[in-house]
Amino acid sequence: MPTGSCSTSTLGSPRASSSAARWRGGCGTSGRAYSKLIGELAGPGAPNSATYDVTELNPSFAGAAGEMISNNHDLNRFYRALFSGRLLKAPQLKEMMTTVSVKDLPNFSYGLGLMKMTLSCGTEIWGHNGGIQGSISQSMATADGGHVVSLNFNGDWNVHEQRVVDAEFCGS
Repeated sequence: MPTGSCSTSTLGSPRASSSAARWRGGCGTSGRAYSKLIGELAGPGAPNSATYDVTELNPSFAGAAGEMISNNHDLNRFYRALFSGRLLKAPQLKEMMTTVSVKDLPNFSYGLGLMKMTLSCGTEIWGHNGGIQGSISQSMATADGGHVVSLNFNGDWNVHEQRVVDAEFCGS
């Protein structure tokens, strides 16, 4: 997530303390609200494919990607605050949103901890995704933070999270 990628250089303190304090304080997140995603899940992968119990997995081995625990409500608040200018000064946010294209992905580019995607309907969205054994997450927003969606699938097989994002921003 962007907070883990840039918090030390931007805020001048280790990410474990600065991310949590800045995120909760600047966004007013509670950690108590939960979103419910309603819709079709893709289901398991190929018949007889392997599944693994990740109940006791400690995600902190993935660095900043696994050190913050939150929920969709708080992620949405974070992205609204980031893109509305409440977390970073304008030059810092502009730097994060300066992107380079990704070979063979014409509608996708990457900045400093932020991805930019242009959807099939022409809508440009910003955010980040990630996955670890047993989980896939994605948070995307319009550049002004006015429209945000965060989702998480407990399972890392054959999930079509991009279909949910397209439906949210394009209505399809």
